[in-house]
Amino acid sequence: MIEPQAVAIESNGRPDYIVARYAAYASPGGRRSPVVLIKLFRPAEWSTAGKTQALGELREYMAAWLNHTEFGALYGLCGIGLNWMVCKMEKGGPPAPATLLNWHGDISSASFDAFRMIAELVDSTH
Repeated sequence: MIEPQAVAIESNGRPDYIVARYAAYASPGGRRSPVVLIKLFRPAEWSTAGKTQALGELREYMAAWLNHTEFGALYGLCGIGLNWMVCKMEKGGPPAPATLLNWHGDISSASFDAFRMIAELVDSTH
């Protein structure tokens, strides 16, 4: 069961991060478990320092949400403007997420194969 996305809002009214996909167990109470987190930044943040900051924030959110999922892994998509990357953090694994797809220059020209691979990885999680 896939539920609607949830958005955490910063005090200035901008989205802080997005839980793009929840999966719910078919158990009594149907506990929600996050599967994918998305962290977005403005294009002006596209720099080495901006990428470091973006990945640091995504890592913090993933580490916190990893305690709230019933699954063994949580996926993260980080976007700075049209640049994006995908990573995975596993329970009991290292504190830094593993990069699944390194930074791509333009999400609008991303290949179908890249998105299919991400979708299959996420789908296989639950």
